[in-house]
Amino acid sequence: MHNLVPRRLALRLLAPLAVVLLCNCSTVGLSLPFEGAPVAPDGLRLKPSLGWLTTHPVSDPAEVPDGSVSLRSTRVGSRSAWEQVRRVVTEKGEYSDSVLLDKESLRPIQTWRWTPKGTYIVRYNHRSVEREFQSPTGQSWRWSEILEVEPYSALGLELIVATLPMGEGQTGMIPVTIDTVEKGWAWAKYTVMREIDVVERPNAKPITTWVIDVDMAGDRTRLWVAMDGKSIRRIEKLGSDNEVLSTVRRMLLGGP
Repeated sequence: MHNLVPRRLALRLLAPLAVVLLCNCSTVGLSLPFEGAPVAPDGLRLKPSLGWLTTHPVSDPAEVPDGSVSLRSTRVGSRSAWEQVRRVVTEKGEYSDSVLLDKESLRPIQTWRWTPKGTYIVRYNHRSVEREFQSPTGQSWRWSEILEVEPYSALGLELIVATLPMGEGQTGMIPVTIDTVEKGWAWAKYTVMREIDVVERPNAKPITTWVIDVDMAGDRTRLWVAMDGKSIRRIEKLGSDNEVLSTVRRMLLGGP
């Protein structure tokens, strides 16, 4: 295993990162028709970055953040890869996850998630997917399968969506695996809703942002993606009536 996350982190942070709200879906392997051309994410459009996460509105940039996020370039064997590591503290506890993606195609290589229930690890080799779970009480399972499609990962899906060609009303579907279930895959449908200027801090320059809704088997998430740099600025969990159930904001601090 290419272990880029320190062992002490895995022992200390035992909860998932709630900002990846797409991964709560339990219905997988949906036989939905594929709409339009296959997605073509361009991972080379991403930029290495450091930043912090917060689950509440920010009025003062000096406020203590709820968590951190980093995206850096690395190598896994002979492959160039992106590694994203996130940690956040919410009223429900501390969450953490990490994902390794092929640097150009953003196909998953390996993902980690730490939860109160235990640790989830998923390894990918094209259509071959191996999932592993280990609980603090010693309960575990391991499942390997060959999928009908070569999937992306729901963990880190916001990075994939952020690098797709954008236009108001544009829609598409992405085959994804979910790291917290034993087997299967699902379609994630994205729709570019609108373009909007967002002011994240008082007196700050507006950021031109695409608002993108993602639906996976009824589990709905709204992404706010900055057009400049393709960074993800906000992730919202949506309810059945389009109400915002929870929000995580992402503020970039610069390159590592």
